Amino acid sequence: MLRTLLSAFLLSISLAYGMSVSELNSASKEELMKIKGIGESKAEAIIEYRTKNKFTKLEDITNVKGVGKGLLKVIEEYKSDANSTK
Repeated sequence: MLRTLLSAFLLSISLAYGMSVSELNSASKEELMKIKGIGESKAEAIIEYRTKNKFTKLEDITNVKGVGKGLLKVIEEYKSDANSTK
C-alpha cells in the first residue's frame, strides 16, 4: 500500500513539474523559444533533430548541437503553461 502511494505521489510530481519527453517531441518553435536559453536557431535545430530522431528521454536533447547539460537542466525544470497550476 505504501509503495503504491509513493509511486502515485512521485508520478504526480513528475507530471506537475518539468517538461516531458512528449512535450519536447511536439512543441512548436514558438513554444521551445519560451524556454530560457533557446532562441530561434536552437529551436530549429531541436525540431530538425527530432524530425529524424524522436527524443526517448530528456537527456537525448544534449545530442542537438549547442545543447549541453546546463540547458538540459533548464528544460528539466521548465514548467509549460500546459503543466502549470494556476
